[in-house]
Amino acid sequence: MSHKGGNTAGLLAGARGGDPGCFNSLIEHCTNRFVELAEREIRDFRSVRRFHTGDDFVSELVVRMLEKLKPQTLPESSVEWYSLAATVLRHLLIDEHRAINGQHGLRRKNETWSRDADVQLHPAIAGAKAPLGSTPDAGVDMAELHEQLALLPSEIGEVMRHRVYNGLKGPQLSVMLNLSEDQVQRRLRMAQELIGRYRRTGKPVNKPL
Repeated sequence: MSHKGGNTAGLLAGARGGDPGCFNSLIEHCTNRFVELAEREIRDFRSVRRFHTGDDFVSELVVRMLEKLKPQTLPESSVEWYSLAATVLRHLLIDEHRAINGQHGLRRKNETWSRDADVQLHPAIAGAKAPLGSTPDAGVDMAELHEQLALLPSEIGEVMRHRVYNGLKGPQLSVMLNLSEDQVQRRLRMAQELIGRYRRTGKPVNKPL
């Protein structure tokens, strides 16, 4: 049975129900979205962009996502599915970032590895104010910043990651996560405080304020 005309949510539902025809159809259906995702995510990794395009990571992303195509572990919504893809892709980019900038990498630097000072931060992160001029390199290590977003305490991190990676705003987050708008804003502020502290002091976000 062909599923090429299906949407992401429908294909996910079919795959969770054990329909084998939905698995490959789901990947085929999502490939263009994965390409767009890769091109967007690679913008945060200037050193990786010197040697790669987003397309270079799509095949490996597809392999990793196929490994997750098990009915009992599949996400229940398309938002969660693409959030998972974005997380897998960021891990691939972080690994490549470290390979390039490591001791034997393609771009060994004299300073602390790859501080991408000229990247455009997401407003939710830029709002976590930090006196960048107080640090010697006055920059932001985007690979480490993505890792810190992953380390945020679960309830706070869920809100902040959907805000940063999926572009969801207050009312959308409120509906999706079944929270009041006040709860959403409070959790975003807490996440910003933790990220701001990390940028100022280097203290991980999973340590208490």
